[in-house]
Amino acid sequence: MKRITFDGLFCDIAMCKAAHEDCPHGICSQRQTWERLKLLEDVLGDNYDLDRLRQMVQAEQEGSLLIIGLGIKEAVYTPPADSAPVVHARWVPEYHRDRVLLYHCSRCGRKLLRFRDPREATYCFCGARMDLREDDDE
Repeated sequence: MKRITFDGLFCDIAMCKAAHEDCPHGICSQRQTWERLKLLEDVLGDNYDLDRLRQMVQAEQEGSLLIIGLGIKEAVYTPPADSAPVVHARWVPEYHRDRVLLYHCSRCGRKLLRFRDPREATYCFCGARMDLREDDDE
């Protein structure tokens, strides 16, 4: 679906006269609806598929959705089966010549990007659960 909201203040867009007179704090039900829809569309982006979004919500409720990263496009559906053992690993800190601290997976070596805090990434792209501590054996 294409985005239906756009930038601007609702009261100005709707040319609402009550915003300055009768509406306390400029918050009427129409404005609340507009602002909420605008926030949802900001999260979903310009084009989104409601059927796909519905499938992802259902998978999350069933406990079979693993989200890696920060975006909806990076969500991975995993079937709800306990067929594979859980693999454990940890984020290993490493410094580069420009003194930037990065982390890599102790299992596959993949670098952790787009996270400021490695505790935000509880799984690696290889599927390892990042719950080992530095003193734990791998």
